Amino acid sequence: MSRSTTKPADTRLWTGGRWAAIIIGAFVSLGALQAAAPAVAETGPLQYRVSPGDRLAITVLGQPELSGDFVVDGQGSIQLPLTGPITVGNLTVEDARQRINQLLADGILTKPAVAVRVSEMQPIFVLGDVRTPGAYTFRFNSTVKSALAMAGGAPAPGAQNAVLGEFLQAEERYRQLASQRRSLLVRKARLEAERDGKTSFVVPMTGNPEERADFLTLLGEERDSLRAAIDDRREQVEQLAAQKQRIKESIDALNGQLTAMRKRMALAQEKTEIYNNLERKGYGRRATKIDALLVEAGNEGDVWRLRSEISVQQSHLADVDSRIRELTTTHQRKIRAELNDLRMRLRDVDAALPTAQELREVRLQLASYTSSSDAGDTRQYTITRTRNGVTSVMQVGDTALLEPGDVVEVKRPASPMAQIQANLAAGTPDGGTLGKVTAHRLRAAQAQLPRQPVVER
Repeated sequence: MSRSTTKPADTRLWTGGRWAAIIIGAFVSLGALQAAAPAVAETGPLQYRVSPGDRLAITVLGQPELSGDFVVDGQGSIQLPLTGPITVGNLTVEDARQRINQLLADGILTKPAVAVRVSEMQPIFVLGDVRTPGAYTFRFNSTVKSALAMAGGAPAPGAQNAVLGEFLQAEERYRQLASQRRSLLVRKARLEAERDGKTSFVVPMTGNPEERADFLTLLGEERDSLRAAIDDRREQVEQLAAQKQRIKESIDALNGQLTAMRKRMALAQEKTEIYNNLERKGYGRRATKIDALLVEAGNEGDVWRLRSEISVQQSHLADVDSRIRELTTTHQRKIRAELNDLRMRLRDVDAALPTAQELREVRLQLASYTSSSDAGDTRQYTITRTRNGVTSVMQVGDTALLEPGDVVEVKRPASPMAQIQANLAAGTPDGGTLGKVTAHRLRAAQAQLPRQPVVER
């Protein structure tokens, strides 16, 4: 076979006769990839369109650095190397492949061969009158009935006590998290006030009367802690200040002695000069002059000793000043560390609280549905579907086809909550004993639920 003399447009990838062989292999491999991909092209009458949360498996032949799994973000885009964001939301798989292929061919690769398949779709969510509410893997041609089967079907007869026990556990978990959050918020306000040198702080109160009473207790405890911390720090500062004052007084006394000693030294020097004059005139005695010189030397030694003592006291004074500054710095550092740790714990609680509240509401709904009669299928099915940022709610039958990301809510038209409350108030629900406290907590939780709960995902 003769080699072609025409050079390709981009010599970075392939040259000469290798191009034809690679292209043939590309089409063969591309056909194999498309054959291996799941049949996502059709979901009933409409082609499947890529949605946020889907995971796309993209293969660019001969370019492993451009291949891999890519998750569609909330804006409907994926991030490929070299290309930047590529919008694939609301496109069919084929349209997404063509768009990626076009962007790669625009100055990046010469005739790229691209294969795209949906490796993982958004799950479907089932809640309400089912045994195990939660998220389940989407499968093509899934219906409401198949989703109900994945969720374990309807609650078994006689499961009321178990469901109510699960509700009480969810309720207790929610209460613990809410109480922990109030405690952290009050403590955070106390630490911020202590950091800023304030003597008091205020935190807005929210919640029902029981939560307000707990809040007031926490607020009083933290205010007592703030006062105790302020008093303790003030006592430490006052002790150091008193020590500093004593050192200053000692330095002043030593300076006074030094001044007096310098005067004595000056007089001794004057006396020595007189003896020198007398000695030069022949009237002085050598022994007397020596005595004067000894006195002068002793005075000079005392001056140096006093200077040394003053220097030592000044060093003590600087050390006290340093301890005062260190006390403030260490205190601020400790508060910052506690605030950082508290903020992290508060973020954890804030992240867990919505889930606990949602689980509590779901368990409450289950408690409402469990004691209903199982004669006949009187359940109602609602699908909440979000497409292109628009959410729609539909009443459907159990044969309705589902799409990835759908939220299926199963409920009964007539809730037996009144009968459950009556049984609880009597203390014998289905032969069990939960007591009036349980009934009160169940009624209080039911009152906080919206009439038509909307599950946000």
